[in-house]
Amino acid sequence: MTLDECRKHYGKEIFNNQDFICTFQKDGYKILCQLISGKVARVTYSKKNKKALTGVDMEIFMKANAPESTWDASIKTSGGIITYSTDKKFVTVAEPDLSEFTIRKNKAKK
Repeated sequence: MTLDECRKHYGKEIFNNQDFICTFQKDGYKILCQLISGKVARVTYSKKNKKALTGVDMEIFMKANAPESTWDASIKTSGGIITYSTDKKFVTVAEPDLSEFTIRKNKAKK
């Protein structure tokens, strides 16, 4: 996804750090996109009201970002909850307090 595609999907950004980190707000969520070479490398979601994300929230984000993927069982660690797509192309990390949820391509595909 490119920055222009993010704008079409999320609307105008509320913060833009020279097209490297862009923040959007949509449907009660804060969406932070990190771009590398003009492409989104990582998307982090949180609720605008700072409440914890739910399992339903996270499923929506996974389907929106990787609709073709199926997901393995989550692994709880001290750093949060980690989930890999079955094909190992994507990885998600939920913060221990569920305040943020990140999805990105898996650089270390197994």
